Amino acid sequence: MPDNTAWSYNSSIENDIPWFGTHNGPSKVREEFFGAIAEAVDIQSFERKSFVATGDQVAVSYRTEATIKKNGNSYIDEGMQLWTFDADGKVLEFVGYSDTAAVLKAWTG
Repeated sequence: MPDNTAWSYNSSIENDIPWFGTHNGPSKVREEFFGAIAEAVDIQSFERKSFVATGDQVAVSYRTEATIKKNGNSYIDEGMQLWTFDADGKVLEFVGYSDTAAVLKAWTG
C-alpha cells in the first residue's frame, strides 16, 4: 500500500465497532482495521463469492461467519468490497460494505 492509501469500512454509520470507519495509510490500516478485527473477532470462515473488474477497480462479494470475542455472539456477514489500485498495482483505496445490522447486533447483544 502506498502512504496515501484510503481505507474505509462501513464509514457511514457511527458506533463503537473499532474496525468500522476510515483508516488512512498502511500503519493505520494494519493497526486500526486488521489489528482491531484480530483482537475482537474470531473468524470461522471468509469466502469470496464473486469478482468483477474494470480498469483499476475490482469489486468483490463475500460471506463471513464470525464470533465476537467479548460476548460470544455469532453473526453472518454478506457484503461487498471495492478495491482501487494505483499504476503500480498497490491498493490506493478500499471501501467495504457489510451487513451492519448483523454485525451491530452481535457486537452489542
